[in-house]
Amino acid sequence: MAQTLGRFAQFADAIKRLPSDLSDAALTPLIIADEPPVRIVYAPFDWINERARVVICGITPGRDSMHNSLMAARDALRQGRSLEDAAMVAKRAGSFSNMRSSLSHMLDAIGMHTALGVPTTMSLFGNDGEHRDLLQTTSCCRYPVFVNKDNYSGHSPRLMKSSLLRRFVEDQLAEELTMLKQALIVPCGKAVDEALHHLAARRVVTEERCLFGFPHASRANGHRNKFFNQNKQQMTDKIKAWAKSYCS
Repeated sequence: MAQTLGRFAQFADAIKRLPSDLSDAALTPLIIADEPPVRIVYAPFDWINERARVVICGITPGRDSMHNSLMAARDALRQGRSLEDAAMVAKRAGSFSNMRSSLSHMLDAIGMHTALGVPTTMSLFGNDGEHRDLLQTTSCCRYPVFVNKDNYSGHSPRLMKSSLLRRFVEDQLAEELTMLKQALIVPCGKAVDEALHHLAARRVVTEERCLFGFPHASRANGHRNKFFNQNKQQMTDKIKAWAKSYCS
């Protein structure tokens, strides 16, 4: 495993002082961009697991994920743990923390657990996940993005049409995926599909290892099951092809 501390060291002292109730005022020291209606807040999602065989990529960490990550980092830092340890714990505590069950259900349904040789992909998540070293979680926008104080959905503004947000894809995400050359990439939703097609056109990744057609796993996505079922067979076939090429 490797550690890319990014801005974590810069914000570590501010994170240690955070209260448990993350009001807008409490988050003010963590704001890294404020271009109304878009605001970007730092949260410790910098840690990268270079041993990962699978990358799950979302749009941006939501408010719940941000809270869980910051609290885990705060507690680890207060305990005197190293920046690297705190960053790892924070990343694993926060990433997709409110949708792991639905992610695991869909990934198992298309054979990801079989390809990885694990009983269920639920074992990939969290600090106590038995097979967590197989997984890297990430986002097109690494740090939490809010539009008019709401979680950013990738569509207003459109991710790849916003110069502010597109830089995250072309710089941070591109660098991260370059470090994970053989991992299968699972883009969660159409906005992430678009970002990865963009990176594929730039030869950062190959389309053969991008599981296009996987839905955003949020319960708020009312079309999730329909979208998943429409693409289920082609995703199952792509996982089998990837496993044959990279997991044998």
